[in-house]
Amino acid sequence: MSLLGSCLYPRVTQADAGIAIAGALATSTNWLLGGSAAAQDAVKQAIVANFMIDAQYLLPAQLGDAASAQTNLGMAQSLRSTSDSYKLMARIAESTMPKVRNAIEMVQQAIFPVFLLFVVISGHQAGAVIRAYAASLFWIQLWAPLHAVMNFIITMVSKSEYTSGSAGNGLSIEQMGFLQTAIVSDQAIAGMLVISIPAIAAAIVPGGEVGLQAVAGLVAPPRDPEKIASALAQGNLQMGNASLNNASHDTLKGLVVDLNPSLRQGMTNHQARGGS
Repeated sequence: MSLLGSCLYPRVTQADAGIAIAGALATSTNWLLGGSAAAQDAVKQAIVANFMIDAQYLLPAQLGDAASAQTNLGMAQSLRSTSDSYKLMARIAESTMPKVRNAIEMVQQAIFPVFLLFVVISGHQAGAVIRAYAASLFWIQLWAPLHAVMNFIITMVSKSEYTSGSAGNGLSIEQMGFLQTAIVSDQAIAGMLVISIPAIAAAIVPGGEVGLQAVAGLVAPPRDPEKIASALAQGNLQMGNASLNNASHDTLKGLVVDLNPSLRQGMTNHQARGGS
């Protein structure tokens, strides 16, 4: 619980984060699934539900059914890769979009004197310049309400699907397949919509759509989370690897099994063909 609280509420103390996550889990479980459960029970249920995904390929592997194990492993990896990818995309967008918005708004305010100069020298074309500047201001102000509206829509859709899928009985193994599919679907839509907020705002603003959409494409979050989530779903994690001046030539190895731990330091060792 402390770990979950620290991840979701990083800007508060660990004690306050634990209290906050306990209340959030209980409230969200009651609202989304239509059933009351303590925060600790909700976490335990989620742990068991995640294990059930792994059991779909772990049990066939233990029974020697390689075909079923590979198929179910692919399904589990795809499910988690898709879910984690879009969750990461949404989290990155949520953390970067406010900073990008503030930076763009500061630039818009800073160039106001230059804008007045353009209005003066534009003459009878000043109206078009003013409309373009006003459109850019309106475009940046649309980001926050669009984010709130999308969050509200996704939350309401999720509540409808979860309550109908669980029949008001909360999270259960019987409904796990449906709920997992619904979670991936909703998170996918939410992640993509959050990233596309600048483009949607540009489409709403009359005038200057081409320029605003070009800027929206530049401020979109990176797609690296897809690669990271795919690697994590397969259990592959690499970090801090470095290689320099390594060379290998005419090396041949076969049928070698070496389980003997050894440490050699500070000496030169030469082994002849006969073993001496």
